[in-house]
Amino acid sequence: MNKFIYVATPYSTNADAALMLQRANDTAWYVGNLMHKHREYFFYSPVVYFRQIALECDLPHTREFWWGVNKYALDRANEIWVLKMDGWDESDGVKEEIEYARSINLPIKFINLEDTSG
Repeated sequence: MNKFIYVATPYSTNADAALMLQRANDTAWYVGNLMHKHREYFFYSPVVYFRQIALECDLPHTREFWWGVNKYALDRANEIWVLKMDGWDESDGVKEEIEYARSINLPIKFINLEDTSG
């Protein structure tokens, strides 16, 4: 694998439990499709990787709690890809990830959802 891609998606901003579940499921589906399409890249999504841990271990679902983990991953990523799924442009977490990526000169790619399918 020749690139570590951080995948930014909305999760908890303006969301109840049902919407957070839908966003997590949608994120997993889109990331899975990206993995099929770009086998040479490693895709990292904090929503996909840590949601179940948060549920099982009764950890917060807030961006404030997870920011240290996300920042650590962004510092090591080659690029950040922002999936333009419903709510991406209103998400406080996605805004924070983009702002931080810009501050460290990390390339940012905005992905339309139709570009993730097989």
